[in-house]
Amino acid sequence: MVQILSTRLHRRRPGFTLIELVVAMAVVLILGAIAYATYIGQIAAARTATLDQYMQQVATAMTVYQTQKAGNFPDATTDNTYALFVSDVNTVTNANLPASLNTASWAYATGTDANGNPAFTITATATGGNGHVLCVDAAHGTVDLGVSGTPASSGVSCQ
Repeated sequence: MVQILSTRLHRRRPGFTLIELVVAMAVVLILGAIAYATYIGQIAAARTATLDQYMQQVATAMTVYQTQKAGNFPDATTDNTYALFVSDVNTVTNANLPASLNTASWAYATGTDANGNPAFTITATATGGNGHVLCVDAAHGTVDLGVSGTPASSGVSCQ
């Protein structure tokens, strides 16, 4: 009788042990955390890429504005907000620029280049983006200045 009970107690049932289930759950949670972090990073990069496209569209509109306004750009002292700037550019060029831009920061400045020609510089950072500062001007087009405006490669700048 003791032998029968002993055999029944030591017989292994098919299935998983609690330790095996906990280890499997831990692996799934770690992989999920890695995937989520990657997903969030991709969203931030996409927001910055969208801003980059808008900045290229703004550069094209500025070129058209300059040709139609006898070489001048919108006045940075009166068009210092994005909404005023866009309304001014859209009235002249019909550039169809977006009425609002989801930027954490936006700055527009006019001046002259090294040869004395009219020039402009626009810098912006995407809200919820990867922190890169984008810059556009007539000479260089759109330039990614990197995080906090510090370019990753030397010699990269706007104006």
